[in-house]
Amino acid sequence: MRLLADSLRRPLCPLGCVLLIIGVSTSALGQTPQVSDVRVGYQGVFKVGCWSPLEFTISGAAGTTVQPILILPDPDGSPVEQLWPEVTLPASGSVTTQGVFRLGRLEAALRIQLAVAGKRGPIDVVPTNGSRRDASGELVRSVPQHHQIWWIVEEQPAYLSAIQIWQTSDPGSLHAFVQTDLDGLPLSQPAEGLDLIVLPAHTRVDADQSQALSRWVQRGGRLVMPLGDGVEALQSGPLNDWLPVRPIEQGATRDLVSLRELVPKSSSLKVTADMPAAVFDPDRGRMLAGRLVSRGAYGWGLVTLLAVRLDQAPLSTWQSGAQLAVALADIEPPWQEQTGRGTTAAYANELNPTGVSTFQSQLVNSLDQFAGVSRSSHWVVLAMLAALILAIGPLDYLVIQRFLKFPQLTWITLPVILLGFCWFAWSSAKATNARTLSTQRLEILDLDPQTGTLHGYSWLSFYSPQTRRYDITAQVAPDWTMRQTGESEDSIPPRVSWIARPEQGFRGMYHTGSIDLNRPRYVNSADHTRLTGYPVQVWSSGMLDCSWERTGLDLNQAISAELEDPGFGRLRGSVSHQLPGELHDWFVVYRNFAYFPRDFAPLKPGASITMEQCRSTLLENATTGETDIRSSIEDERPLPITPWKVYDPLSRDREMITRVMSFHTAVGGRDYSHLFRAAHTAPDCSHLPHLRQVVLFGRLTTPVTEFTIDGEPIPEGDHQTFVRIALPITRGTLSPDTPASPDLLKIP
Repeated sequence: MRLLADSLRRPLCPLGCVLLIIGVSTSALGQTPQVSDVRVGYQGVFKVGCWSPLEFTISGAAGTTVQPILILPDPDGSPVEQLWPEVTLPASGSVTTQGVFRLGRLEAALRIQLAVAGKRGPIDVVPTNGSRRDASGELVRSVPQHHQIWWIVEEQPAYLSAIQIWQTSDPGSLHAFVQTDLDGLPLSQPAEGLDLIVLPAHTRVDADQSQALSRWVQRGGRLVMPLGDGVEALQSGPLNDWLPVRPIEQGATRDLVSLRELVPKSSSLKVTADMPAAVFDPDRGRMLAGRLVSRGAYGWGLVTLLAVRLDQAPLSTWQSGAQLAVALADIEPPWQEQTGRGTTAAYANELNPTGVSTFQSQLVNSLDQFAGVSRSSHWVVLAMLAALILAIGPLDYLVIQRFLKFPQLTWITLPVILLGFCWFAWSSAKATNARTLSTQRLEILDLDPQTGTLHGYSWLSFYSPQTRRYDITAQVAPDWTMRQTGESEDSIPPRVSWIARPEQGFRGMYHTGSIDLNRPRYVNSADHTRLTGYPVQVWSSGMLDCSWERTGLDLNQAISAELEDPGFGRLRGSVSHQLPGELHDWFVVYRNFAYFPRDFAPLKPGASITMEQCRSTLLENATTGETDIRSSIEDERPLPITPWKVYDPLSRDREMITRVMSFHTAVGGRDYSHLFRAAHTAPDCSHLPHLRQVVLFGRLTTPVTEFTIDGEPIPEGDHQTFVRIALPITRGTLSPDTPASPDLLKIP
């Protein structure tokens, strides 16, 4: 220390200068904020292309304001800087920040960088190919969107058996985590990708976790709760405030035979003593397996309560426990697929002649068509290349060598042929490409008046006549900024980002790779509502998606319904709406039936229509197009029958795509469509019509999300908004002496 002090007193001493520089550098390095304790996805697993949770700790000098920056590849490999809100380090010197991110390539690295006063620090690289563990101790892995992610609280033998059989049938497509509680589950962030939660009733759940669970279920999550002796714990906990189905008292049973209703051809169940069992209210939800299972809908999600526990005999050792587990979750396992394709992994390795394996890919293809742009097929391009090869090869040789016998002429004919070919290709491209910016848009709006929630999903494609960068913003359209009920609003602002095909082919998300440094970089704002510097090549298209959520709204001003089921499974009552515009091509779904107007007239705002005025047909017919309810020609009745016997994955009919996607399970699932549902598209509503819910489906011309490009509203283009409204229904009890309804056998 004395040597250091003496050296520093001498301004020109070389040793003092060196030590001073080392000391200052070490001090500055110690003050540079650092990233630690990174937690990615759900125990390290997340789905590529989905908004996934991310958490990490920032350490540094107290009072320092730090902005986290994530550097992620999009599906093309272009680096996207996703900004996070700034944080100020507290007196302790460290703070944990949480948010969501979206990765565009399978197994690409996640890069985290910290900026202080505009100066960026070193980059912390987190591989997502299973080569690194996060703070939870699990390997960080990005997986395809059709994979399943389960969170199971405590060991549930039935689900452990289901996991084992699933992994045998389709290795690697199920990622299940058995935990002791919900503490490690990142539900506080509006993330995507988690498919199922199994939660015993006696598990401790605080108010914040209960609210996060309700939001997750409302967005389409599936919650399974075995009760047994946990009725009192559930009734005294915060979950009881919002669950759509609830137990009314603690009871006991020794009759489990009715559970075999959920598992056909299952082994026997023998109970020698009374088991603690919940007693359910038969007027709430839907009773299954006698009265041992109660299922209800909350928003667009599903809640299933089992009267007994799964970790007690005889269910803990039942040979058919795996089948019971997936039946309670209402998830079709790979061992029950009847398509003849075998497992998902085997099908993924087969040659797909269409290149379309998901609804999202089909939606992207349908949006990539613009007026005035006539794309040449691959066959035309191959024919032009073949003609060029023939011209500069055999044809040029025969003319010059055989007929003219002047080989030196090749020095002239070759450039002429090449220049002529380039001119022809250039002029053809100019003639077949438009010269103005144009757009294509598809939107889905989900309204849930019972929870006062709006969900908006938008897919935007725009054609660029030149190579340039665009600044794109998104906000909720004014027509959907409805008044609140007085409760606190917990909303998700519009999250605008890229969209791509969940495929293994060109520009698909399932081919591995990372950031391409030769591609341009663009920025996603901290609130996710803006893309800055989004690059698009000349005569190419940019494709974006956007989703948002608003809660705490009074939606009774938008939709009014008085619907009932008298007891024989048919719908009665009336529906009216105050939506901004006429509702076209609408129909109402209840149980297995779809009700639509006899004259195919749109439903005008304020007008009321009764179900008795409607025709009806099977939901499968209305969804798949066997009975066409659309009026393609104004004021003319269309043909009632349209042949849609086989689903066409190359179809660009967006209404047909949205119908099948909305009621996918009801029409047969993948056995009918041969397509996966992407993880972050609007949820499937097939289960709602069977759970005291009615779904009103229709089309509006009013936009859900307002986009601007470079500060200007996007040009008018082909735009469709599909509305899905979940409505309650009153169910009556039919006396055995009541005569059958005269319209039960009536031809629709």
